[in-house]
Amino acid sequence: MKAIPLLTSLLFSVALASAAPRDKSNSPRNRLDLDGEWTMQSSFLEKDVGSNLSQPGRATKTWHRVQVPTMVLSALTKAGVYPDLRVGLNAYQIPDSSDEFNAKHDLAKFSHLPDKRNPWRDPWWFRREFTLPKLPADRRVWLHFDAINYRAEVWVNGKQVADRQEMAGMFQRFQFDITEHAKTGVNALAVKVYPVDHPGLPQKQVEVLGPERSFHTELERDVTEIVSVGYDCMMTVPDRNMGLWQNVWLDWTGPVDIRNPFVVTDLPLPETNRATLTVSAELVNATASPVKGILRGTFTGTDLRFEQPVELAAHETKVVTVDPKPVMHNPRLWWPVNYGEQYLYNLALSFETGRVASDREKVTFGVREIGYELLAIKGWHGRRVLVNGQRILCRGGYIQPELMFDWDARRMETDIGATYSWAEPEQYFYWVREARNWMFMMEGGSASLPPISSLSRFLPEVNQPTLRTGEEALPVLWSDNYFSLLPHESHELTATLVTQDLAGAKPILEVGGWNIESEVDCRALALSSKEIKAGRPLTVTADIAGTFLDGSRVFLKVDGLVKASLWAWARDGRQETLTFPLTFDRPGKHMVEVGGRKLELTVKP
Repeated sequence: MKAIPLLTSLLFSVALASAAPRDKSNSPRNRLDLDGEWTMQSSFLEKDVGSNLSQPGRATKTWHRVQVPTMVLSALTKAGVYPDLRVGLNAYQIPDSSDEFNAKHDLAKFSHLPDKRNPWRDPWWFRREFTLPKLPADRRVWLHFDAINYRAEVWVNGKQVADRQEMAGMFQRFQFDITEHAKTGVNALAVKVYPVDHPGLPQKQVEVLGPERSFHTELERDVTEIVSVGYDCMMTVPDRNMGLWQNVWLDWTGPVDIRNPFVVTDLPLPETNRATLTVSAELVNATASPVKGILRGTFTGTDLRFEQPVELAAHETKVVTVDPKPVMHNPRLWWPVNYGEQYLYNLALSFETGRVASDREKVTFGVREIGYELLAIKGWHGRRVLVNGQRILCRGGYIQPELMFDWDARRMETDIGATYSWAEPEQYFYWVREARNWMFMMEGGSASLPPISSLSRFLPEVNQPTLRTGEEALPVLWSDNYFSLLPHESHELTATLVTQDLAGAKPILEVGGWNIESEVDCRALALSSKEIKAGRPLTVTADIAGTFLDGSRVFLKVDGLVKASLWAWARDGRQETLTFPLTFDRPGKHMVEVGGRKLELTVKP
C-alpha cells in the first residue's frame, strides 16, 4: 500500500460551517413545486420513447398514480401491487433486484410483470404536466431534482435535457436550464429512472444468534445507499430504493442565478463579542454575453449589509466570496439544547444588474464555533467537544434510514428512528435543527458523479509493526475519516496522534474506499478447471492479504475490464481466499488479473 507521510500534533480545532439547506419557507415567489401527483410505469410495459411521453396531453391511463417524492417499490406498495415489506415476512413475497437471490428463494413468481420478469431490472417512467405563468423575456427557467436514484434521463415538451451519464448517483442535486423548451401554459415532463448498476447479492437473512449480515456487496461500486442490500440491523430493500426520492421543482431567474449561498462563522475565542462571517455563493451566467452586477446582502435583525461588484464572462460559473468579510458585533450565539438558545440569522442575497434583481436567495445560519481538544486521563486519550469554547457533554445514538424513504412531517415527529445520517431530505435537517434544537455530527459526505471511484472512504492509520507487539496505533482524533471526493477533487486531512504511542516511529497514511480499487497482496491465483471452454462456468480463486484497515474491495479483471468484485478483510498476517464466478464468452487468449497478479490462459471453443 502507498505510504504517505503524516505530521503529528497534539491539539486541533475546527469551525464548522453554519448554513442551512434551502427549505420551502425560504423559497422565493418565483418557484413552482412539482411534488404531488405523477404517473409511473415500467419501461418494460411502456415501450414509447421520451420525446413522445413528454408531449402535453399524452395519455397515461394504464399507469400508476403516485405521489412524488417516492421510491418505485413504495409507490407500488401503496397501489396494492406488492405487500408492505416492513410487515411480517412480506419481503418474501416481493422479487429482489438480484436474479440469483430470486432463484434461491423462489421469488420471481411474485413479479407483477408478464413472464415474471424482474420488476427492478428495467427503468421506470415518471411523468407529470405543469403550467407555467407568462414570464418576462429575460427570465431563465430552471428544473431542479433534489435527489434521484440511481440514474435518469429527462425530457421536457419532447426535448431531452439530461441523459443517464450526467444524471447519476443518489446524493447529488441536479439543475437544468430548460428555458428553450419550456413555454407559457401547459408543459409536460417525463423522467426515466434507472436502477443501480450493481444491485449486489443479499447475504444470509436474519439468523438468531448467527453471524451479522454484511453490506459489502457489489452494490458498493455504486454511489447509493449501500445498506439497501441488507445489513445486520436492516432488511434488504428489493428495488434498492430506485425512484425520485426528494423534491422536484422549478424556479426562474434573470440572466444570473445565485446558487449554494453559504455562511461560515468565526469567533475569536475566548472572546464571543464579534463574529467574522465568510459569505460565499456560486453565480451562474446563463447567457452568451458578459454580465456586470452587484451581489448585495443583508442580515435580518441587524444593520449589517454588504455589496460586492462582480463581473461574469459568457456562460461563466464563479464562486464569489465577499471581501472584506462582514463582521457582526455582539452576535446572539447558537448553543446546543440545555446550554443556551438556538438563535438563527437569515442572510438575504440578491444579484442586481442595472438596478434590477436577477435572482434572490435566502440562507439561514447560526453563529457558533465547534472545536475539539485532546483529553488525557491516566494515559488514555479521547476527544472532548467544545461549542463556542465551552465543554459540551455529547449524547447520541444510532439511526438508520426508513426502508423505502417513506416519511413525512407526522412520521418525523413520531418515529425519529426512521432516519439516517446522510440520506434524509432537507426538511428533516430543518426539523432537527429548528424544532428540536439538536446538535449532531455527520461522519460522512456523499458524491454522485461517475466513475465508480467518485465516492471514497478514507481512514488514517499509523502502521508500526514493532509497537505493542505488532499492534497498530490509530490517531485519537482526525478531521475526517469518512468523506467523499468528486473526480479530480482534493481534500486536506488532519490526524492527531499521541507522541508516546508512536515510540519514535514515522507515521504513514493508508487510503482505501468502498468503491475504489486499493492495493492488496494477491499471493495465489488459480482456476477451477485446467481445460477452459467458452460458455462453460468456472471459478477463480485468489488468496488475498494486506487489505485496507477495515477491508478492501478486490476486483477480478479479464483483459483489463472489471468482471466482478468481492470484499476482503485480511491484514496483520491474516489471509482470505476469495472465489469469483467467471464465464468466458469467446475463445482465444485472455488475461485474468486479481490484485496485480496475472494469469494468461487460452479458452477453447
